[in-house]
Amino acid sequence: MSVLSVLKERGELPEKNNVKLVSLTGEIDETNLGELKDVVDPLLVSEDCQVLLFNLKELSFINSMVISYFTNIYTKLTELNKKIIFVEANNQILDILDLVGLTTIIDNHNTLREALETID
Repeated sequence: MSVLSVLKERGELPEKNNVKLVSLTGEIDETNLGELKDVVDPLLVSEDCQVLLFNLKELSFINSMVISYFTNIYTKLTELNKKIIFVEANNQILDILDLVGLTTIIDNHNTLREALETID
């Protein structure tokens, strides 16, 4: 797994303040979940991050530990009046997210543009 944190300051999210994008690739499980937490946990409490987007296009595997972590992120951000959004989840990952019910609480959009249009 490699985790790439792409921030607005690098020009990836034009005209969207306080929005951060984390692109996930490969497989994530308990052996490398710490790498993801190292990138994401600081964003959860950052004043500069009101919306956290996860691009799941290149993600090929997640297990129950990662699902639990996504649930914890949702809970923490909701308590802080912030938002998490999944973007471009491939069919394999989307099936898993649907099966465990995460897509009923976390928005999923087919494109980054579509997701950005939902943010006010």
